[in-house]
Amino acid sequence: MSKRRRLKQKLQKERDKKIKRQKAIFSFSFIVTMLISFIMLCIYAANGAPTLPATIISGCAWLLFDVLFAYAIKNKWYLLFDQCSTGRVSFNYDKPEEERKNDNWEGNCFKFVISLIIFLIHLILLFVIL
Repeated sequence: MSKRRRLKQKLQKERDKKIKRQKAIFSFSFIVTMLISFIMLCIYAANGAPTLPATIISGCAWLLFDVLFAYAIKNKWYLLFDQCSTGRVSFNYDKPEEERKNDNWEGNCFKFVISLIIFLIHLILLFVIL
């Protein structure tokens, strides 16, 4: 029994480390992407028009974030599926587990589509500048 408990504790520690790593990677990439986009907007405002280097850098940041987001959805990261809410104000905590995970899935797909649209806006802007 003691070996079983130690094995459970060891597996729980490994799972906790994995979850912390996922949270850190996803949060860091989101913050960096938002920061780069904000800096891009400041450069646009200072120049009065979009510039090629700022658009390329911001577009690359969004591309990397979209790739990470797709990877996280594909591998069902804990941060996106077990912990997150759909972002609704009236979130019902009494929902069954399966329905809550389905709502999380729909919410994550919606957020992913929004990030893809932002990336496509960068591509369109790049073609307009060229």
